[in-house]
Amino acid sequence: MASLSNTLLMIPRELPSYLKVAYSLRYANIPNEGNFIVRMWHAVQRIVSLIKELIHSLSYLDLLENREKLKRDFTAINLTVAENQKPICIYFVSTYDHSGAILGNTLYYYHHYKIQDLQKHFAVAPQLVSSQDEMKTFMRSIRQQYPDRAIKFVDIVSHGGKSSLEIHAALQYLYKVD
Repeated sequence: MASLSNTLLMIPRELPSYLKVAYSLRYANIPNEGNFIVRMWHAVQRIVSLIKELIHSLSYLDLLENREKLKRDFTAINLTVAENQKPICIYFVSTYDHSGAILGNTLYYYHHYKIQDLQKHFAVAPQLVSSQDEMKTFMRSIRQQYPDRAIKFVDIVSHGGKSSLEIHAALQYLYKVD
């Protein structure tokens, strides 16, 4: 149900932009062939599929798969930091997720949507983290790689409470296979 609550929070303001990013990532390598009506029908079917995914319950394997996809994608995005001279934004995503609110199927695309939005103003350096030490180490490495560039913004996506963030990996939960 976390996925539905996240969806309701982004409607209506961010949903169209989210769908555009999700569509471009999901269907980038799938040609849209046929005449205009067929292409439009395929586009509608794909958008409906993405909307259905917003309320789809996810499995533990979905969380693991999305974590690996984000790790791969974040590595590629980090290679683009050197391409411009904008101030740097660090975008941390916790590897710990018990409900799909961070690593769920819709959130996989939402992270890309947020990063694209941040890239309008910053060179974004994203990283999956499971501890405060990993966050500090990553920030130090970015400072060393780009000593003349300021880190102006840090975005942290994690579970948490009034006075804490849950970025730690609950290893027995994360690697438990039933």
